[in-house]
Amino acid sequence: MVRRAASRVLTAGQVRDLLAAAPPPDPEVSGAALARAYRLDDGGTLLVFEDGKGRRYESREALLAMMAAVAAQVPVSPLASRLPADFVAQAPALADSLGLAQLSDVDTFIASAGVSQCLRAPLFGQLVAYVGEFIRGQAGGAWHTELAADGATLEPWIVDPSGRRHAPFALVLSELSEWGSESSLAGAVVGHLQSRRLL
Repeated sequence: MVRRAASRVLTAGQVRDLLAAAPPPDPEVSGAALARAYRLDDGGTLLVFEDGKGRRYESREALLAMMAAVAAQVPVSPLASRLPADFVAQAPALADSLGLAQLSDVDTFIASAGVSQCLRAPLFGQLVAYVGEFIRGQAGGAWHTELAADGATLEPWIVDPSGRRHAPFALVLSELSEWGSESSLAGAVVGHLQSRRLL
């Protein structure tokens, strides 16, 4: 089992405050974490995510050790037990099964069902389908599957007419896992679309 490095979630405002001190970039951590990373004066590390929010790790060394331990593990896709095998064929029906009238209703649904339940099948698949269908409605395109890093699990992506790829499963997973009961999946979806100038 990988030992977690001590960290805490930061709001976009807290990230801006830390960045105001102009900490030096940390390319080693950035490459491994797939996020912008900065070295802090106290030996910690700041990770900045696409939506402007972040995570502050108390120790850069502990973070690097955790990432090395994760890299040494055999990959297991977080989608392996959360999505049905024929997810893409079922996506429109799964999205409809939530009965949501508009995107903002998704946060109310998550608060009612509970984040832990929403991270499990079948609700996780329904949320991924809903987010994917919403993105498809805004960007056009179609569902496609790609083999995950574990070499066994198929990841469902939306590929729009201009070839841009959208990962609805990643939006759902990261928003709920990172922010828990404070998450706003609707906000994450809007932010994703705005960053690609689709809203």
